[in-house]
Amino acid sequence: MSDSLDETRRAWLADTFKLQFTLAATGLPPERLATLRKTFDNVKVQSPEFALRPLQAIASELAVAAITAADTGAKLAADALAFKSDVDTELGLLKTKASGIAKTHAAAWQGKIDALPAAGATPESKAERAKQINALVAEIEPGVARDLYMLGQLGGDTGPLDVIEMLVASLKDEYKTMWPARTTDGPPETLPAATKPDIALSGDKAKALADALKSTQALMATDKATDPDVVEAGVALIKEGIDHVAAKADLQRLKTWDAVKAEYRTKAKANAETGKAFMAKMWWYRRMLVDETMTKLQKEYGFVWGSVGSDNPESDYDLTVRTHGKKGDDIVRDFKIVELANAAISKDFGGTPPGILFDTNLYAEAVVNAPPPTEEQQADPAFKAMAAMKEQGQDVGALMKLRRYMEWDEFEDYKAKMLEAIADPAARKVAEKQFDEADSLFFIARSEQLMKAADQNPDPEAGKATKAAIGKIPHTPEGQKQLLDMAAHLEHDAATSMAANNAIYLEKMEEVRRLEGLYDKEPAAENKAALLAKLKSLQADATFFAAEAYHSEGPLLHVVKAGQSSKLEIEGNGVTYPTPKDKNDAIEAKKQEKLAGLTANQMLQSFNENLGDLLKDIRHYASEPFPGLGFYRSSKYIERLCDAVSLIASKLPAEAGRAVAAIKLGGKAPASVQTAVAGLVDIRGEKKGFPGAANAEEEKQAYAIAEMAKVFPGVTTLPDLAKEIGGFGREVNSVVRGAIAAAMTATGTGAYFAAGQPAPT
Repeated sequence: MSDSLDETRRAWLADTFKLQFTLAATGLPPERLATLRKTFDNVKVQSPEFALRPLQAIASELAVAAITAADTGAKLAADALAFKSDVDTELGLLKTKASGIAKTHAAAWQGKIDALPAAGATPESKAERAKQINALVAEIEPGVARDLYMLGQLGGDTGPLDVIEMLVASLKDEYKTMWPARTTDGPPETLPAATKPDIALSGDKAKALADALKSTQALMATDKATDPDVVEAGVALIKEGIDHVAAKADLQRLKTWDAVKAEYRTKAKANAETGKAFMAKMWWYRRMLVDETMTKLQKEYGFVWGSVGSDNPESDYDLTVRTHGKKGDDIVRDFKIVELANAAISKDFGGTPPGILFDTNLYAEAVVNAPPPTEEQQADPAFKAMAAMKEQGQDVGALMKLRRYMEWDEFEDYKAKMLEAIADPAARKVAEKQFDEADSLFFIARSEQLMKAADQNPDPEAGKATKAAIGKIPHTPEGQKQLLDMAAHLEHDAATSMAANNAIYLEKMEEVRRLEGLYDKEPAAENKAALLAKLKSLQADATFFAAEAYHSEGPLLHVVKAGQSSKLEIEGNGVTYPTPKDKNDAIEAKKQEKLAGLTANQMLQSFNENLGDLLKDIRHYASEPFPGLGFYRSSKYIERLCDAVSLIASKLPAEAGRAVAAIKLGGKAPASVQTAVAGLVDIRGEKKGFPGAANAEEEKQAYAIAEMAKVFPGVTTLPDLAKEIGGFGREVNSVVRGAIAAAMTATGTGAYFAAGQPAPT
């Protein structure tokens, strides 16, 4: 954490709202009672749907404390008994409040349902009604679920909510009748293999460019240094093959890559070839400018950089700086190179961050050269503690991705139900700590983001006003929601949000590299292990602010290193394979070789991050009239998380592995779901499609809806899909965390603090 971290807010988030209870053997210590009173004062003024769970948790702790005291022949102190009476009284009052709130909500939802526009006779009016039904159902269903939970705990009349549930079910049935229908027969056709966009080169020059790109990608896939001369030769050929002056002018006019893609679609509707030529020009210009910039910096500082991205014209082009550089005798850290590259790429475009300008995000990912532990180290308790803390930090990073794409109450519900399913109290305690830490750090990160954007505001007075508003946010659950609303508003201004995130990312990576310097100089193995644990935790914290980044090492090793890099490595190794099958077999063998070394913990990280990314896509496409686009766009994350579950099961002890393997998704084995969504993944990756359909995009969506109905018959909307897979995620986390808790339990952490690091929360 940076020195500027608001420790008061951190304590509030971690202690006041997460209620991480620790009972004394003989009852309730005075300091704990004071904390509970503070929590009670904060939550009792909230509406019942927010107050219920924390009040129940306080009441439960007080009841257990009374029993614990009685078992030792003691009793709670008078002030604790009086406080228990206050809590019980407040819970009783919630029943009356809850019934009134549920009725008010039901009346408001009824009004919104009544106000839906009629379908009408035109396709446009039907689409508008469908869009509004979709949005309204997404709003009402979770609200009804919250109110029913509240009434179920407190008692009260559910009749008004039952009516709303029936109306919503009717709307969903109507919504299904509005879905686009298939206009062609049969499965999607295999499309020509994805290639780079056309460029005005032919003969030897076209071959020279292809060879330069292929050899460069093969080096990148194995984390080796690219050849600057080869990359520069490729850049020169690109300049020859496109009108790069016109491309630069177009980008200066359009300002963002989203606007570039929007213009491409507009042009393509009018004339497919014109649109294709425009996007090809812009794609190659991006590749030219980014590669040229990185190679100039590479020649100056001597670092390794790379990308394993797709050649799809609409895909991003993300890069990683994989080693530190050097200038004379001075080390130039990876985060500094990222800063220099961002500035160089943006300088002719008003300083717009590359992530907005080009959909190109740069990451500082120089690897700490940690030697494998010796047998003696592996047996040392302190060394084991440091390894556990490293696992804790990476796990929290993955959970922050999950938290990022859940609403406040969704995450609370997810956590509560997941914890209930963990039988072992010790494992449950470890899991609760991890989820609470992720939640606390998430709110801290949002606060940091808002404060940094305020610091960067070109109007200093406006920036001061924003910081003052942040400072006035009440320390309540509704205050947390207010903070999230401010962060959501900031993210609507993509350039401002990304500029703030980039600045925080670089600041945090500077701290990571400071610790890395200490690690390099530390002679004691125990202290080196402590520093490595802290490094991994801080790096996960930093990557929260890196656009589209993985927050932990698990998905990086699973998806990128084992999956994407294996393909590029085999394709660029210079070997001629007799048949395409032989090459595919070689790719799969390389992938399995890399997967064999991963742990169950790392695969759980990958599972949770891919679940988070799926929720991100569901949120992103929720405003579409129909779910087809969201179904096929999110399919690759379903495939990846199913793959992760199978790998987790294979890496656990036999009994736990069987328990994980027995978990079903939508009543099916995850491997079956992975196979079933493969067609949607092919549609997403443009490997298959419907080139003969009158409207190829609508046909893809209709196909996706029909296929998803086969996989999950009860799924009608994107939130339905989130609910289905979210339940699966809870079950996977509960079973796996019950099996791996010991690997994330740190004891004897003296070396951690001896290394000069603050205590973890």
